[in-house]
Amino acid sequence: MSDYYASFSMPENTDYFTLRGSLQPEIRTQSLLIRAQDDSQPTMGHTFVAHQTYSSRETHHHRRNGDISTNSAEYLKNGRPAMETFRHGDFPPLNLPIRAHPDCSPVDKQAIYQLTIAKFDSANATAIQKYDALKTRLELLVPDAELQVRTATANMDNLRRNIYAFSQVRVTDADNRVLDLGNGPNLPADVVNNSVYIRFTLTFQPQQTKLPPNLGVTAATFPPAISRQVYVEVLRDGNGLHPSITYDMLTNQARHKRLLEEYDTESFPFTLLAPYRARETPDATTYKNWFSERLAEVMYAALKQAGRSYIGRMDGLQSLANRLRLITMEEWDRDLRTPTYLSVEELYHSFSVHLQEVNMDSPPTDLPNLAQLFFNALTPELQEQLVDKIPQPPIGTDTFTNNMARLNVMKRAAEDEERNVKRFATIARSSRHLATTEASTEECQHTFLAHGNPPPPRTKASPTSTSRTKTTQPRSHHQRRQQHSEWHRTRDHPQEHSEGYGREQAKQARTY
Repeated sequence: MSDYYASFSMPENTDYFTLRGSLQPEIRTQSLLIRAQDDSQPTMGHTFVAHQTYSSRETHHHRRNGDISTNSAEYLKNGRPAMETFRHGDFPPLNLPIRAHPDCSPVDKQAIYQLTIAKFDSANATAIQKYDALKTRLELLVPDAELQVRTATANMDNLRRNIYAFSQVRVTDADNRVLDLGNGPNLPADVVNNSVYIRFTLTFQPQQTKLPPNLGVTAATFPPAISRQVYVEVLRDGNGLHPSITYDMLTNQARHKRLLEEYDTESFPFTLLAPYRARETPDATTYKNWFSERLAEVMYAALKQAGRSYIGRMDGLQSLANRLRLITMEEWDRDLRTPTYLSVEELYHSFSVHLQEVNMDSPPTDLPNLAQLFFNALTPELQEQLVDKIPQPPIGTDTFTNNMARLNVMKRAAEDEERNVKRFATIARSSRHLATTEASTEECQHTFLAHGNPPPPRTKASPTSTSRTKTTQPRSHHQRRQQHSEWHRTRDHPQEHSEGYGREQAKQARTY
């Protein structure tokens, strides 16, 4: 290697910042393979490639869509969660709040999380899609959430658990006709010889699930019980019904689940079947798809609970009532540095963000009249029109449902007045525009009477023009004679070409 390269070459991937102060480019050396003309003996040299990783100028960090933000100016806008578009597989795109870092304010995280859940709940998607998309949205914020869900829903497909109930057991033949079981204690020969399916109503009760108390997930929020008619092939012995299937098992609801034990004893699979449509042959795939969706609903409900740990502890923070009292229609826009005003719909949304934390099973009893709080948040112009339309709570016991109903009544009344204000403002703007147009027309008429010619059109000056403009000389001898005559007339009778003379002539014309 030549002395020139040896004096400047460095080990590869060496980073240092010693040029021009502390904020300097990062210099990395890369090998440059230089071959001889005959390609017989390659020689190795080094050249410098400078990568600018720091700048002396202050740069603004641009957050990419989907990134977690630590800056409240990014994840909040005018006191409400800022939104971004969320896409995940075949899940429909959603406008979701920007995710705040787990170290941010619990109040901000609570508003973000509750609005996120509300958006997912209203999405037009299956429970399986919702669970998978929400899991992706929360995996960086609450890493243990999926493990909590798996623990809560483990072995939920076990029919022996108390979350399942059998009822209305019937025996059918190949044509799905119900066979008469008789009066017992033995089954009729028709049932023994012609039975094909045992049909019964399966009830799935996820709220009966027993969960560890410290799991962070409670079964009370799981979906309610749901039932479906299912089938199972009969247990056979030779050409007939197996003798272990007794009349008591088929008619006594307390002993219906004994069928599971007899199937296990004979090593015969107790596979549940279901028809896709009425009068179709039942199959296992239809039931599997139905149960997968029901299980996904449970997992989605469990994930929403497990994700609440992202909010953190709310001890010592302002109560719900105090936070609602701080909401106003007038807000300060930090970007525009000027006050802005929310619409009635946006104001209602600000209330809804905080009211979503209310537990409907045990709502707060000290919550003030929401309609009155909403009225207090309006602008003085709207308050003046709505002062006599505030719904009042009943004397005595009040409920959260009635309180929300009064808030909705107040919202609708405010929206009506808001539309009236907008209509009046539109009329006022139209009137001002008409008056300006008439004034411009009258000015043009006066100018025409004063000078005898309509005003020249206003044109924008050329960017290359100067204050001194060169007079265009007439091209013909006749034009030059006319210009010379006009100059003599102006010199001999200057009063006719003065501004005062024109105004006097215009006055006489109007008098006449």
